[in-house]
Amino acid sequence: TQKFRDTLAGLVCARKTGGEEERNFAALCLRVVKIRCALHMEETFEPDRLQPSRKPRQANMLQKFRQCLAVLDVTAEIGGSRELSAVVPWTIEEIPAEG
Repeated sequence: TQKFRDTLAGLVCARKTGGEEERNFAALCLRVVKIRCALHMEETFEPDRLQPSRKPRQANMLQKFRQCLAVLDVTAEIGGSRELSAVVPWTIEEIPAEG
């Protein structure tokens, strides 16, 4: 939530004090009517006896995330590339490790 807040604050500052390109970009970003926040988080999950599914854990995280961002975006989302592909207009691709 701090990164989201700081990004918005940075855009407001850039709109006033940045170079021409930064001012134009910030003004374009801040012209939107609705701001959405999505936390991209790919996690590996190994089911076990105590936690057979990750859905309850993910639901708890999402509820807490939305509570923290309620003033800015009550529809904030958390998920991996599969879950977020229906919500955000970009694609997430894995970059193979070098070596």
